[in-house]
Amino acid sequence: MIEHKKWRVSVYSASAAVCLLCASVTVFPLYTQEFSNTLGYSTLQINAVSIAAEVGLYVIVPYLGYLADTYRLSNLGALGAVLFLIGYLGAGWTFANHASYIYMAFSFALIGVATSAVYISALVSCTRLYPKLSVLAISVPTTAYGLSSLIYSSVISWALGNDGDSDAAVVRVFNVLGVVLFILGVLSWVLPRLAHIDVVPSPVLESGEEVPVSHFHRFVNDREPWILLVSFILVSGPLEMYLNNLGLISEKVHPRPSTSTQVNMFSLTSTISRLLMGAHVDMYGHHISPASMLVFICGVLAVNQFALAAGWFGSWFSISSLINGFGYGTVFTLYPILVTKVWGLDGFATYWGMFILGPAIGLIIFGVEFAMTYQTFGLKAIFYTTSVAMLASLTIVYVLTRHWTKRIKLH
Repeated sequence: MIEHKKWRVSVYSASAAVCLLCASVTVFPLYTQEFSNTLGYSTLQINAVSIAAEVGLYVIVPYLGYLADTYRLSNLGALGAVLFLIGYLGAGWTFANHASYIYMAFSFALIGVATSAVYISALVSCTRLYPKLSVLAISVPTTAYGLSSLIYSSVISWALGNDGDSDAAVVRVFNVLGVVLFILGVLSWVLPRLAHIDVVPSPVLESGEEVPVSHFHRFVNDREPWILLVSFILVSGPLEMYLNNLGLISEKVHPRPSTSTQVNMFSLTSTISRLLMGAHVDMYGHHISPASMLVFICGVLAVNQFALAAGWFGSWFSISSLINGFGYGTVFTLYPILVTKVWGLDGFATYWGMFILGPAIGLIIFGVEFAMTYQTFGLKAIFYTTSVAMLASLTIVYVLTRHWTKRIKLH
């Protein structure tokens, strides 16, 4: 029994380590200036590449989640390994040959899919190993994923800044990432098999329908998940847009500190908030529910967006990155916890797979708005819009919470 417990801890630790190293796509802002200066991509073309990465990262997730709940979890790791290698080598080739942004967009779309496949494999492994503890099941792997961007931001910034030939450095970074993340994908293919959590037997109902399929049908036919998804779109979209355009935004508002430092600050507070929120739910969730915390955070984020629009920060622009980073981590921790509170852990990969569409849809909406508005109306119009969007998200969560507390316990 003790040996079995140690083995589970080892597999869990390795799965968390996979989460820690799989989110290389989140440091996309570090490449935007190179894409603009070296490849001559326009703001709209750079946002097209960014959106392609986000679409790959999120749009296919419902299908990946369904596969994780219904078939072999390890298959996601194998898929991620192959796509990481093809995607990053393709990005390196595109940069080296100054090829069209369409090739770069396709490469980053593959990288996005690979990231989701490997991350879901590791995340679901963690939830299957420790399903009753929010910190271990959700908070630790999501925190590790957030910390991943901090690690990659530091390493890639160093790699790009310590090479006299920046063009060659970018190509080298892409090629190395392709090989390293291929190995990581192979690891996420092996781990579920070692812990015997690769396939979870699915009970069959009297109708002959498997339980995961039944849960899925009930979930998608209920209007409440779709309403909550709208709130997720309205809060995650502006945050994704902010992160992906952080270089352009900081250059316009206040160019110091550097973009890489801003990304690090965003990632640091995002990581801290993921741990704090998970610990809060496990220790104090019976006093303040995840939904109440979500309403509060959406309010803080809305005020932050309004402050950016009004120009209150000025030389203190870094404060907005810290606040948005903290909100980003909180949102991506509390929404999955709220999903498990309302709809349960059975079929979590499928449920959360549906919700993870939110950031992709949100980035398409607010990313296009940024690209179309930035040159003509400036940042003020953009941030007034995102402030209103976050207030709308707050309202939706508040109304749903009032409805849910009448029939279920959210604490």
